[in-house]
Amino acid sequence: WVIVAFVGYLLGQVLSAYKWQVLARPLGFTQPLHVFTTYYFSGMYLNLFTPSTVAGDFGRSALLAGRGGKLGAAVQSVVADRVSGLVMLLWVCAASSVLTDLGAFSPAIRYGMIVAAIAPTISWLVLPALLNRTFFMSRKLRDFVEKLVSPYQQTPLVLGRACGLSVVFHLFQIGLQLLFAFALHIDVSVWALVVYIAFVGVLSNLPISFGGVGVREGILGDLAVSLLRPPEQIFPNRPV
Repeated sequence: WVIVAFVGYLLGQVLSAYKWQVLARPLGFTQPLHVFTTYYFSGMYLNLFTPSTVAGDFGRSALLAGRGGKLGAAVQSVVADRVSGLVMLLWVCAASSVLTDLGAFSPAIRYGMIVAAIAPTISWLVLPALLNRTFFMSRKLRDFVEKLVSPYQQTPLVLGRACGLSVVFHLFQIGLQLLFAFALHIDVSVWALVVYIAFVGVLSNLPISFGGVGVREGILGDLAVSLLRPPEQIFPNRPV
């Protein structure tokens, strides 16, 4: 089961690299998938040594830019990849918290997750009109924001495809956690994994620890009582 999960994890990272490639295409990057995959794994490696994902994101941006002088566009593709992934993770978390009530989150946290998912979506839809009516923003800053979002505003199918791939990736990661639970004979609700793993994934993006290590383990440890049934109910015929 460990080997299966390890292979599944690698496949998930390749899927993420493909999503990054999809977002980089409109910006003029035509490298094949194996190049994006190599750069993506390099970025994942760098993330192990700094809080959050700053080092890895800048590293793969620099690798993608290479000697072509397109560092700005490369950073733009990485930002689009990171933001779309986080927003879709928020949607998975919000949707799962609405569809099931496991009692682990207070109403304030549940409503906060819903607002956090809806707010960036609405902001994206109204951003063009907002930029045209924003007078306090400097011209250079406005041009920068327009340059950042216009490739994806003009190609909504590309952004929609990337968002769909993000949802598939997040559900795939949750499936790997379910696989580990099955291998360890842990009786856990699928809905519990969807809610909690998505919630922990959101918090793991905060610059609290190197590579998010400790954040996932600590939060899931605190939620273990809600995740699991008593051992005597899981293994009624075994001594506890």
